[in-house]
Formats: sequence, structure tokens, C-alpha cells
Amino acid sequence: MYDVAIYGSGFAGFSAAYAALQNGLSVIVVEKGPRNNLAASVKYASVAAPWEQVQSGGFDFVEPELKDFSNVPRFFGLGGTSKLWAGKWRPLDAVDFIRRSGQRAWPFGPTEIEPFVRAASDLFGVTITPRPSVTPLLHCCNSVGVRVVPIRVEPKPTRLALLWARLESNSLLTVVTEVARSNFRFADGGIVEVDLEKSDGTRQDVKARYHVVAAGGVESARLLYKLVSNATGRTRTYLGGYMDHPKGGVGHLYPSRNLDALDALLDSSNEGCLLALSLPEEELLDNCLGNHTLFLWGRSRRQLGWKRLYRRRAIRLNVNVDQFPEETNQIDLSMENMVRWRISGETRNNVNRFLDRILPRIRDLWGMIDRASWCELRGASHPAGCTPFAHNPDIFQLHPDGRIAGLDNAFCASSAAFPFAGSANPTLTIAALGYRVGSALTRSPLP
Repeated sequence: MYDVAIYGSGFAGFSAAYAALQNGLSVIVVEKGPRNNLAASVKYASVAAPWEQVQSGGFDFVEPELKDFSNVPRFFGLGGTSKLWAGKWRPLDAVDFIRRSGQRAWPFGPTEIEPFVRAASDLFGVTITPRPSVTPLLHCCNSVGVRVVPIRVEPKPTRLALLWARLESNSLLTVVTEVARSNFRFADGGIVEVDLEKSDGTRQDVKARYHVVAAGGVESARLLYKLVSNATGRTRTYLGGYMDHPKGGVGHLYPSRNLDALDALLDSSNEGCLLALSLPEEELLDNCLGNHTLFLWGRSRRQLGWKRLYRRRAIRLNVNVDQFPEETNQIDLSMENMVRWRISGETRNNVNRFLDRILPRIRDLWGMIDRASWCELRGASHPAGCTPFAHNPDIFQLHPDGRIAGLDNAFCASSAAFPFAGSANPTLTIAALGYRVGSALTRSPLP
């Protein structure tokens, strides 16, 4: 009998397991993929997407053996999609927690999740601290109504398989990989036993006080559907509102002034803290604009040797999109691993209105902008939102504390729980949700 069974070994699963172990609880981690079998992992990871391609990002950072699989949108195996991950950490902003659409809203604010964001940051060593030397840049941007967004960048991205290997020295932890199927048995409003069937045909029965779904934005949503429908008979489980973070080029900047501030911006990633740009949060809310983020990609004068002028080399402008949830974007349960997702005209219009506001301010700061006539957006494989938190779990699936509706001893920590996703890389928030759930579990049943 374990205290906690965790399904998924990505950042949410690792954080939940770490926090539970800190509480002295015994933990079993169940992973669908193998420890080290690339062919099997890629086979599991495929996603059918008949509308727009669901693909991965960060291709420049993946291990050499994965270069031929640049369109794989996720990864099954010990450590999950950290195998593909490029190493960017950014918390959600306050504006992301304030959003509301009908019944869809975060049931808690940034103040409540902040302690777990800090705990996850400490766990992975990714505190976001801009250098003091960027202060003039902050003043420069503030003067024209542009918000600077700090993002932690790891020169060597975290690969969780290595951290799991260290954590397994704890005698309270058991990790089981290559689990092809998990068959749940229910009684008295909870999960009482799980029959694990491994890919080699062997079986193992698992009993645990608590169960935590932490299997990624797509897989967690599908598993939640299975749990809720089997436990409660609810067959109309909500799986719409799929969100990604589309990204693409929006033009080029040809700098001619405030070059010291621009140097600070372009050099920021070398110090482990990338700086991006957005609009003030109040302006976003007042104008119903997404929390989109503008990136400036290019080489500073220092990187160019100080002798070359900026006008000889344009700075690329890219946008990361805060895609609002839309009912038609969904995980389709009629087929295994089917995602029907598109970037709608409404989303594009929202991005264009954002650019209409921010690009003139960038021009005022640094010089001429050649804006692209069409922004070629593609997905970033940051799936979110199909089984969101809610104050009323009769509408969605998750209580504010992460508990799954209809199951007293089952929780979810995943981007599938995001009511709104902002434009931030979701990893830090995912890890914080895992830490939050793992910290709340005790040997005594929760009230």
C-alpha cells in the first residue's frame, strides 16, 4: 500500500513526488513510456491533428538522436517531455489569473500559487533575477508604455531522467515504466486499486491512499475523462478549450537610437535571463487583448564586435500568442491521440490589435519597423485547458485544490487544468501545481 500513486514523470509528476517524499510519504510513479527506448517513446508520442499541426518547439536544443523527430510534439519516457524541452521558465502573470469567460476562470490568484512557484523555482534552481544593469532598459520601456517580461533561460536545459535517477535513492520511491494500460477500480467515491499492465504483458496491482494525474496536457485530459466517466457515469465530460502558444515572425526592426538599451535587451539571454516585451496588464484587460509577448532576436553591438552598425543587420520581431480557449478547439475522443486545433481568425485579430499598439512604441524607442503583411503562426506544443479548474466542478472536472470531481482521493496537476494559459512557457506553473498537490497530501485523509 503506497501513500501516493502519480501518473506521469514530467515536471508536474516530479514536483509532486518530491513534495510528497518531503512529507515522508511513500510514492509510486507510473510512466507509460520506457526509461531509454527512443523508438518506443516516439511511437507513443504521435498526435493526430487534421486541422493544424501539433508540433514541438525548441529544435535547436534537443539531443542529437532526436533531430530526425523535430515534429514530435511530446515525449513519453522517464522525464516526459523534458527530453524535448528548450529550458525556458516564466510564471504566469497576474493578468492571466484575472481573466474570465463565462464559467471559465482560475479559482485562485497569483498570491495563492506564489509559494509553490518559489518552491518549484528552488527545486530546479531557476530563480528569475534580471541583472541590475537592465534598469535603464526598464525605465526606457516604461516611458513609452512597454512592459519588460523576464524569462529564465537554462544554458543546459533540465533533463528529468537524471533527476529521477538521483531521487530513486530514496527508499520511499518506486518508479514503474513501460506501463501500457492502467485499469482503475472504484468504490465509495474513490480509487481503490489500479491494475497496471506493462508492455511485456506482466501485471502489477497498486493500492494507494491518493492518486495524482500528472501526464501532460493531452494525456492528463484523456485520463481524467476516463476516470470521471467510469466513476460517475458522466459521459459529457468537457474536453474543449484546447489552447497552445502559437508563435511566429511579425517583421523586422532597423535600430537607430537608444542602442545601449537595445544592447541590454539582446544580451540578456547570455546572463540566463531572457527579456521579452508586452503591454501593461491593465491595458490588456481594458482592451480584451491577450497577454501576448514580443521577442527581439538579433545580435547586439558587443556581439558584433562594436564596429558594425545595427542598420546593417535587422532585428527579428517574433510574437508568442496568448490563445484564448475556444470550444471548437478540443481533444477528440473518437480516435486515439486526436487533437482538433486551429488558430482562428478571432485569435489572429486579437494579435493584430496587440501589434497595432506595441509596434509603434517599439518604433519610438529604437527606429524603423518593417511589419510583415502576414504572421505565419505555428504551434509550440504547450497543450492546455481541456479539463480546467473551476469553482463549480459540475461544469468542469477539477475542484480549486486540484481534486477530481467525483473522486475523493484523486487529484490532477497538469496544464490541462489551466482555465487560461497566457503566453508564458507553462513549465514553471505546471511544476508549481505538482508541488502544491504533493505538499497537501498527508497520511491522514484530507478534509
